[in-house]
Amino acid sequence: MENLNGIEEPATNWRSMAGYVYIIICLFDFLVMPVIIQADNQHTKNVIVKLIDAEDYDVALKLTDKVNADAWEPVTLYGGGLFHISFGAILTGAAVTRGFERREIVRQNGKGKGQGNG
Repeated sequence: MENLNGIEEPATNWRSMAGYVYIIICLFDFLVMPVIIQADNQHTKNVIVKLIDAEDYDVALKLTDKVNADAWEPVTLYGGGLFHISFGAILTGAAVTRGFERREIVRQNGKGKGQGNG
């Protein structure tokens, strides 16, 4: 619904905001964090090479275990992807109800035009 100034009210604006939030979460979880973790692992690998050159094998071995343990696992996939299923249901419901609202608006506008003067 629009107020008198033609600006969308928050009651209907939540649909697009939910979509934007979902996109941001997915980009962060599947793109940004893996790149950051990979860059950190590459830096750690460079440190390991320097330690091996300096013959500090104990520290190098500990850091090697850290590199092998640090792999990004998308947080939104925990629980069998229930997060994505839930957000999909929310966004689908929002799209369907918006379609119903638009049909009702068109139906109301059609009735008003047919009953006018002249």
